[in-house]
Amino acid sequence: RFPYQLYSQVNLQTAQTVPGTAGTGSQNLSRNVPGTGNSEILIIDQMGILASLYSFADVVFVGGSLVGRGGQNPIEAASSKKPIVHGPYVFNFENVYQKLNGNHAAFQIQSEEELFERLKTLLGEPKLREEMGERAWAIVQSMKGATARTLDYLGRWIRQENSVPAFAKK
Repeated sequence: RFPYQLYSQVNLQTAQTVPGTAGTGSQNLSRNVPGTGNSEILIIDQMGILASLYSFADVVFVGGSLVGRGGQNPIEAASSKKPIVHGPYVFNFENVYQKLNGNHAAFQIQSEEELFERLKTLLGEPKLREEMGERAWAIVQSMKGATARTLDYLGRWIRQENSVPAFAKK
């Protein structure tokens, strides 16, 4: 287990600090040497590695969802069998969040205070975390193959269109 809180910054140019971590001894991953330092906050300032870190988490808060940014993709966290907490602004992945919420694999919160309470609950209840994580994983599994199903549907539709004689199309 990491002895850290992890924060991921989408904009690497502003990843020097995370709001609320000033004076906490936070450390950027790009400058972190494992086993050194005593920082409890690790800022993920490198692209493409967040998915590999989810397995170390107990709970995942998906960012960009407490403000009108539309939320980040929860599928990688769900694939890692992690319970998910998110805010109300998830329009970028609305269908996925509806499935997660509807199947009790995620908690939608409205405020920072509620975020704190949900995290406290989840961190204190390992069985609840495990159950939510399993449900999250099952939802992702149920969504696999969407591209193949869409292509199959389109292929059947195109074949039907092509089987109509040209004079009948007008």
